[in-house]
Amino acid sequence: MKYFAALMFLAATIACGPAAFGQSDVITSPEVRAVAAAQNGFAFDLLRRLVQNAPKTNVFISPVSAHLALSLAYSGAAGHTKTEMGKTLCLPAETNQSLQFANAALIQDLTADDDPPGCMQIANSIWANKDSRFSPAFQQACVSDFQASMNVLDFGSPNAADTINRWVKAKTGGKIPSIVDRVSRRDALYLLDAVYFRAAWKTPFPARLTEPQRFTTGSGAGKTVKMMHGHNWYSYGETDVYQAVQVSFEGVRYYMLVVLPRSGHDLPSLAKSITPETWTKLNGSLRICEGDLYLPRVTISYSRELEDDLKALGIREAFSPQADFSAMLQPRSHISRVIHKTDLRVDEDGAEAAAATAVGVMRSTVRIARPQAFTMVVDHPFLCAIVDRKTGAIPFIGTINDPMGK
Repeated sequence: MKYFAALMFLAATIACGPAAFGQSDVITSPEVRAVAAAQNGFAFDLLRRLVQNAPKTNVFISPVSAHLALSLAYSGAAGHTKTEMGKTLCLPAETNQSLQFANAALIQDLTADDDPPGCMQIANSIWANKDSRFSPAFQQACVSDFQASMNVLDFGSPNAADTINRWVKAKTGGKIPSIVDRVSRRDALYLLDAVYFRAAWKTPFPARLTEPQRFTTGSGAGKTVKMMHGHNWYSYGETDVYQAVQVSFEGVRYYMLVVLPRSGHDLPSLAKSITPETWTKLNGSLRICEGDLYLPRVTISYSRELEDDLKALGIREAFSPQADFSAMLQPRSHISRVIHKTDLRVDEDGAEAAAATAVGVMRSTVRIARPQAFTMVVDHPFLCAIVDRKTGAIPFIGTINDPMGK
């Protein structure tokens, strides 16, 4: 039996918020916004599922990565398999070619060399086994809709996996050193999409103000962390349930959103409450305010195989021998594995993040008040998201129960 292990996408973004600079100042096409909205809807569904299963540990995902990976498989699906996948991916019932092509437009938009120059790098590639037989139309879709380059590799070679992993490591600043642990002659194809982002804060946190401080982890244990301190004007909001702040990075496009539950409210409940509607309301209600922000340095890595989670969200037939991926491979095939990896580093100077998703296909037998000033001490579990202001896409989102955890 053959595998088709697909798409790895690494990304990160950060800067300042819509309330601060006016979200209407930038315009993207309706198709690009539709793809970003689909990614966000999928993101909140997946986040709720993962946090429900691991309420006391770190959960940090890249919705853009996972959605693009599964969208590649979706473009090769047909019949009920395609319908089922589209619903879980929050895509319209009739996904036309212009919407599919918007994936390429979104990638191009995110890598525009203007905000700041070179902060986002994306490289896509297809690695095909030398004896693989797959649909030319699917290959063309990968090139046109995902800007992927073609590479032919002897999967029988003992160095095949190392070749792919070296490409991944090089394109992600070394943050994701590998995505495949093995390559077999039975594998048909690997599709890889690598994105690496690194940017400085617009206003760095003064290193002299960083001090050891207690952080209460999701398990309730106390832990000493390096707590950064910044006094600045932020896009900020608060309710009886949480405090929320956007932290600006260089340029005017990207920002990091931190949402901290108040005493008596827990992080899993906060994550469960997030929907596209509440997300839009939260971000749109933040207002510029002077305040003190205490934010821990973050060094985390996250890895999970998503098959069970995706089945629970509605992608079932795609994992079964009844799956229809006739638009991609012949004979009949089904998804065998979905592996997701992320890495996040936050310090006084800026942030660096990466993510990887591999999809393998095998042949089958509340109201926010405007405060006058605030103090926000992030000393217990919090939600963290990295958001692209221009398109509305969320390259990363997660719940941080331990900022120094793995």
